[in-house]
Amino acid sequence: MTRPCERSGGVLGGMLRGALDPGLWQTYNGAMFGFSLQKIIVLVAIVAAVWYGFKFLSRLDASRKAEAKVRHAKAKTKGRGKAAPPAADEPEDMVQCPVCGAYVAARASSSCGRDDCPY
Repeated sequence: MTRPCERSGGVLGGMLRGALDPGLWQTYNGAMFGFSLQKIIVLVAIVAAVWYGFKFLSRLDASRKAEAKVRHAKAKTKGRGKAAPPAADEPEDMVQCPVCGAYVAARASSSCGRDDCPY
């Protein structure tokens, strides 16, 4: 019967082999590239952390923009003492013409060119 030291190539080789080798029946990295429950759980945790991190940052950015918009509106009206006029891109009410049926702006309605147009 041979001793482990003699089988592995000397005294030093036998010490290293005994310290590092888990045995002849095991491989070093058998499940390294395989799927396991632990790897899947870690992957899901990393994806969730990144997902919720970006979600948190986008909410933070949106709240900062809203605060800046409010501060800008306050600074704009501070010197005047009254509210600013509505912006040009806000929706405007439309009214249907009783004669031709076309919709015209309620505030600034103008004639459509017909003789019987009420505007």
